[in-house]
Amino acid sequence: MIKNPKISVIMPVYNAVKYLSHSIDSILGQSLKEIELICVNDVSTDDSLKKLKEYQKRDKRVKIVNNLLNSGPGISRNKGIKRARGEFICFVDSDDWLEKDACERLYKTAIKEEADVVFIKPKFVFTNKIVLDKRLLTKKDLKDKKVFLKTIRREVAWAPWSKMVKRSLIKKHKIYFPNIYVSEDMDFSYKVIYYANKIAVEEKYLYNYFLHEGSLTSYTNAERRINNYFESIKLFEKFLKEKKLFEKLRKDFIYFKFYNYLATWGVLDNAKEKFDKKKYKQIVKNDSDFTIRKIISLKKFNGVIIGCFAIKFGLFSIGLKTRDFFREIFGKWGKRK
Repeated sequence: MIKNPKISVIMPVYNAVKYLSHSIDSILGQSLKEIELICVNDVSTDDSLKKLKEYQKRDKRVKIVNNLLNSGPGISRNKGIKRARGEFICFVDSDDWLEKDACERLYKTAIKEEADVVFIKPKFVFTNKIVLDKRLLTKKDLKDKKVFLKTIRREVAWAPWSKMVKRSLIKKHKIYFPNIYVSEDMDFSYKVIYYANKIAVEEKYLYNYFLHEGSLTSYTNAERRINNYFESIKLFEKFLKEKKLFEKLRKDFIYFKFYNYLATWGVLDNAKEKFDKKKYKQIVKNDSDFTIRKIISLKKFNGVIIGCFAIKFGLFSIGLKTRDFFREIFGKWGKRK
């Protein structure tokens, strides 16, 4: 066991035995040895726990936390944060992996820049291709302190694994993931960015995000997922009002809300579960912000805006099927297992 780890790596685990070895090996094999790996088993029903115990026997840097009830990735990460002893905390999903020098480079960047947060550049790994994430911060963004705005506009990766965070920052401001299964990462991310005194970016692509069938957005538990999107909107509105930023960032809040509405509509169109879908569609349609005038006033032209117009004109389902048709033909996103 490392007495004073430089980095605590937190990994929520749920039925991931197929990918665990690759992921854990990439962490324990880091060039920086002063790390600890905290694996939070979220009541897995496969052999994930058995695999974790095998690693724990071989390497004392591995810690296992067992949830009593299936709680989702956010609550699992919170338990990991409470057990962490590292100077910095980073998150790795159980089917992803790090480059061998990831922790060393991130730590050196954090110390050199005296940063509270270091952004990590991810690669999206498909079965037949690798795509580099282009939603990146520039030095100008850091200098002009635009990171918070770019985060809430989703112009940079906002997932927990997209950044390494100083543990003292999390503890000081009591930044934890909300008790929701979906979209919990945004609440954590914008709070971390808001409170950080200094932010840095590691220039090398260090995180491998593996896109396979199990990692794609699931439409099971669809109603819970939709309610989580709505809860995410409420949490963001509450935060902006607490910090007296709501009026100043009202358009950004509306865009954030529209993004969640688009995700909601996608779930509604794909969900096979039986529940009152009309009720949720009506909630979106009745929102006084969700008007053609407000959509145009955002002065953006991207997938979110196009999707909102498609919803307004009843073309969303057709657009979704058309997009999937061309993806199938041209293989834009590569083959998935």
